[in-house]
Amino acid sequence: MSSGGSSPLLSEGNNNNNNNSNKLVGDDEVILAAPKWRFAVILPILSTFGVLLYAVGSWPHMWSGEFSLAGGGWWKEWPGLRVVASNEYGSGLYPYEVIAEPHRETRLVAVGGSGKNFEWKIDGEVKAEAGAVARVVFTSVGWHEVAVSTATASTTQRVMCKYVRREVRSLTASDKEAFLSAARELWRTPTAEGRERYGSAYRDVHYFVRAHLYWGANYDCDHWHEGPGFATSHVAMSLAFERSLQSVDPSVSLPYWDFTIDDAASGNWRDGSLGIFGADAFGAASPRNHVVSEGRWASVSAMRNASKTGYSMIVNANDELRPPWVNPAAPTGFRRFERDESSDDDVLSPPSCKHHWWALNQRSWKNLAKNLNGASHGAMHKLVGGAWGTRIPWNVSVAPLFSHADDAWARAIAAYNFFFLKLAYRSGMAVCDSPGEACRCARTHESPYVVLRATGILDAIVDYQADAPSLGVYVVRSGDDGHFEFPRWNDTARDDVLAAIRDRACDWGEPGDMNAAGSPFDVAFWPIHPTIDRIWHAVRLGRRADFDDRWPDEAKCYGHNASHAQPFSPRDLFDDHRRVPAGSGPHGVYTNAELYDLLDPRNDALPYLYDHFDWPHCTASRYCMNATIVDYDAHPWLNCRSWEPEYDGVGRGYVTETRVDAPQHDPPALWDANGDFLTNPRPRPPSRLRV
Repeated sequence: MSSGGSSPLLSEGNNNNNNNSNKLVGDDEVILAAPKWRFAVILPILSTFGVLLYAVGSWPHMWSGEFSLAGGGWWKEWPGLRVVASNEYGSGLYPYEVIAEPHRETRLVAVGGSGKNFEWKIDGEVKAEAGAVARVVFTSVGWHEVAVSTATASTTQRVMCKYVRREVRSLTASDKEAFLSAARELWRTPTAEGRERYGSAYRDVHYFVRAHLYWGANYDCDHWHEGPGFATSHVAMSLAFERSLQSVDPSVSLPYWDFTIDDAASGNWRDGSLGIFGADAFGAASPRNHVVSEGRWASVSAMRNASKTGYSMIVNANDELRPPWVNPAAPTGFRRFERDESSDDDVLSPPSCKHHWWALNQRSWKNLAKNLNGASHGAMHKLVGGAWGTRIPWNVSVAPLFSHADDAWARAIAAYNFFFLKLAYRSGMAVCDSPGEACRCARTHESPYVVLRATGILDAIVDYQADAPSLGVYVVRSGDDGHFEFPRWNDTARDDVLAAIRDRACDWGEPGDMNAAGSPFDVAFWPIHPTIDRIWHAVRLGRRADFDDRWPDEAKCYGHNASHAQPFSPRDLFDDHRRVPAGSGPHGVYTNAELYDLLDPRNDALPYLYDHFDWPHCTASRYCMNATIVDYDAHPWLNCRSWEPEYDGVGRGYVTETRVDAPQHDPPALWDANGDFLTNPRPRPPSRLRV
């Protein structure tokens, strides 16, 4: 892993309040006011306080008209001839002076030269443009050389070409249509056929669902979610998915879904009117009978006969490419956005500004990774997927929790069964072998205490309590012998509560696709993880001087330590993969440490970046996420919330995988470019319960 160097601070912006910034505003207007002119007007009206701010370097961070991590800014003087660029979205991104996007027209403008005749050369080739504006379409990511000359001056500048990921609702109508059309092809065309039609980068959606199942729904432990390997694996998988989209349409990029906007919208997220769901996008948020029945994804089906055809050993009782604990009555896509009958509806809401503010202010990779895995995005899976058909109504099943614990603890643990079911299944506590039926608890003579201890659910509760200091402590470990104590309950109360938790862990009802390990099958899955990647970019670009990016090598489950490999090679992630070094993992795949470096936003080889890092709706609530690296106490006029030490590491902790007795040293599954297995998936380990 790279410890990284210092980067420009995050600036307040992309709100376009400063109309004098050096940038292209549109197709016709170019604002070329020089910095000296700007200061000649501004300085006479600056207060003494403002002048002092500028002198100490704070002024650019507070009042930059656009968010940009590009070198310089509007206060930097540019002598002589230079080149600026834009397209219909505008410009000003990252530590690059000039940025273009592939497969869309970019306007290159010569600024500062005199005369009418300009000669342009793009990567050494003369372009037939005689004026100050050249229109160029770059077809490859990476550096390009742009030279322009006049009778009196000439300059050569390097242009960085990268895809730009944008909030899904900010896309133009044509870009939205291009993304949806390319994405739908991945649900329609099998990998083999698609590779013949679109090239070697193409993979269908079932390819990604299977990857998510083998690494996230394996029988031994969760190799992708309950540890820091979550971030590297899901950001890499998003990039591989994006490459598949671009094999269909090279102009598209994968958008992100900033669900803090929905949380701040006074409850509008509940009715699904987000500009994301509906017949013209992802289909209904809460379709009748839970089946997505309108739009492009109407009645799409999970792969059937997945084990019979040899495609996957991890299937459900219907032999569908779904996690073993999800057995819907039909193979179509399922979703229930407005109501989750397996939990109290009031518990669920989209991750908020507070959750993302927590993430942006973490002081270490260990704590940031934990937040990205949980608090920053986890609720969206349960919120979009939903669940229904529980055997026992929610208010009945959780009554013992509310009778013997405070409301906050009872609600939190009652909703936590989202994470308990996979533990129950892996341990044999939950039986999910009936096609078309929900899981049920196995018959056993063991007490609820023994069952919950064997499954790891008591470990998970202890870890959850530690990660949420505001909750009461009702379960504690008793030394290192694997036993637990319940200091606030007598024997009767303990038995009632543990029995209720056991029964709820097996009575999850029928979850929607987004609410389980087969979530990549729902198209709404794909804009979610770029959202947390955007947070990760902001943290790394605005790196704190005291940020600790050491990888926490604490996991027994393979996939979460720095040296553990992930199933991604250069061919999966990079268009020009022959120029990118292979990974040191088996068959050339990358390790977590290598992905940590490759996914750094300052890496020129990374083929994408994000449009901006501006959350004005959060700033309105005093979560100053535009100035997240600023020392709030030193700048009280920002009126930001103060950071407290108790926020370090806040966010749902990892579920302890008690079924892994010793550290694992081999990946659960790897496959080649055609999807053929290179390793033998692990068989299911024996149950720890006597049933």
